Amino acid sequence: MIKKFVSNALLSVVMDKKARDKFNAAQDAKKRAIGELPASPAIADDDTDIPRMIPTAADTQPARPSKPAAPTPTVAPKPPSGGPADDTAMLVRQALDSAEAELTHRQNRKSMSPERQALIENALAIHRSKAHILDDLDEDQREKLYVMAMQTLNDQNRE
Repeated sequence: MIKKFVSNALLSVVMDKKARDKFNAAQDAKKRAIGELPASPAIADDDTDIPRMIPTAADTQPARPSKPAAPTPTVAPKPPSGGPADDTAMLVRQALDSAEAELTHRQNRKSMSPERQALIENALAIHRSKAHILDDLDEDQREKLYVMAMQTLNDQNRE
């Protein structure tokens, strides 16, 4: 139980929800193949508009009615080389690669113009040069200045 909790916590840090769902589906498919889990759970027939991930009997017509159809794997099967550790490493690597690609895409999309970057650098330089003025104030003066600034900002927000 603790192992599963820690595993889920680490997976939530490393993988996004979509990748975790794929990973869990692959793990469940393995356990079903081994026989640790029963066959896929029955789907309740209700009139809700929730999309189903598992096809119902109305969606597919089985070739043999006496034998249920095998579930389709969500991840392409890999030849057995090192066992489940390789599959986990592969899924984690895929999740990290996709996250890194998304991050670089966002950074490229939000690149600043040289003018904006120069303005920000100038503002930070002015802030650094004037920060010593606040550092030289004693606690009483700093408190009064803080109260005056908050009142001024609150008055501006009300207007």
